[in-house]
Amino acid sequence: MLIVGDAIGNDHVAFARPGWQANSDQDPELGAKTRVALMDRLAREQVPVIGFHLSQGGMGHVERAGDGYRYVPL
Repeated sequence: MLIVGDAIGNDHVAFARPGWQANSDQDPELGAKTRVALMDRLAREQVPVIGFHLSQGGMGHVERAGDGYRYVPL
């Protein structure tokens, strides 16, 4: 299980569009690249996640969904 902390600010935009830059990132371009790489790895390796900003209990996993990803709560 990976505690994602603020790497994933919400389970809507960050999953559907991880490549979008966020104003909350100190380096928005690097933050977007990091989110894409993180989502890809979490989905590929099927790593369970836990995070304060995630809905429905904050525990789940990541799946690919079209051009982005989706959060699947446990």
